[in-house]
This record gives sequence, C-alpha cells and structure tokens, in this order.
Amino acid sequence: MEKNRHMSNFLDITKLYLRDYHNSFSGREIARKLKINHQTAQNHLKQMQKYKLLNVITEGRNNKYSLTLDKLQTKQLLTMAEEYKSFQSLKIFELSLLIEKALPLCETLVIFGSFAKAKNKSSSDIDVIAINCLRQKKLNEIKKLFPRDIQIFYFSFTKFKELLSKKEPLMIEVKRDHLLYGNVYQMVDLYSK
Repeated sequence: MEKNRHMSNFLDITKLYLRDYHNSFSGREIARKLKINHQTAQNHLKQMQKYKLLNVITEGRNNKYSLTLDKLQTKQLLTMAEEYKSFQSLKIFELSLLIEKALPLCETLVIFGSFAKAKNKSSSDIDVIAINCLRQKKLNEIKKLFPRDIQIFYFSFTKFKELLSKKEPLMIEVKRDHLLYGNVYQMVDLYSK
C-alpha cells in the first residue's frame, strides 16, 4: 500500500521531464511546477532517491535532480507518464479516431506539432510519424476520410533512430513535444540515451 501511495507522486515528478529526459531541476523548481510546497516536494524527492530513481548533484547551496535513466524502473515510470499524457489527448475525438484506425497498421505512432503542444486550432493539421508501418497504402486511405489535413511521415525504427542521432531539426522538435502510441517503451528507451 505504501508504494502505491507514492506512485502518483513519482509520476507527477516524472512528467516534468517528458520534454527532455536529461533535464535537471532544483527542489524549488519542482515544487513550483507541481504547485506544492517545498517541503512536500522534498519528501517526494527523498522517496524517489530511496528507490534510486533520481540522481542528485549539488550546485552551490542547491541540489539538482535528474532521472536515473539507466534503471528499468525509471524507464517504466517514463513509459507510464508518456502513456498518461497521450491518453489525456485522446479526449480530442478526431485524434482518438485517427489513432484507433492507424495504430493497428503500425508499431508506433508519434504525434507532434500543434496537437502534441496542445495548441491545435480548427485549422491545424495533424502531424504524424508512423514507425514500422506495415500497410502504408491503407493508412493513406484512412487519412483521406478525415476533413482535417493529416501529414504522415513514414520511418523504420532504425531510420528514426538514425535521424534522431544526427539531431535533425524535425527530430529535435519531435523529441521535445510528442504524444506516443503503440510501442511506447521502445521510444522511451531511445529518448533515454
């Protein structure tokens, strides 16, 4: 029971790192971002340290907390945080319908652009990366059913990984602001490196 009670706090803190898994924050920054008092944040951070989910570096009088990215438990937390974020965006009916129809055709779908940033408007298109899509022709037919313009970029996982390592501008944007569907753990593992 004790561990389950902390899980929600662990997820709240982990969500702060979704734009850049390699980021580090002070305890005060975390408290401010979560809108909780500093002491409560410190208690949560100590619990995460107890499970070795965080690295701590002292800079002057401040501790900076970063995720322990080589631990399976941290990657599991990141996977849950990514899935929760993506789940929340499914309240947008059109996006939900697209994911429902497209996901069976691909290993992973990455939504980026205005929908990933929650800045979409009625005129916004939906930007999608389809990874390891087995039926591109079928997916192209599905996108024609939607009144909104849908831009789909097709990559194998190997090609996506290669472009990410070259720091292509599109890949930098996708890494910072994304919604992940399908094989989320594989993407978390990739973004952790």
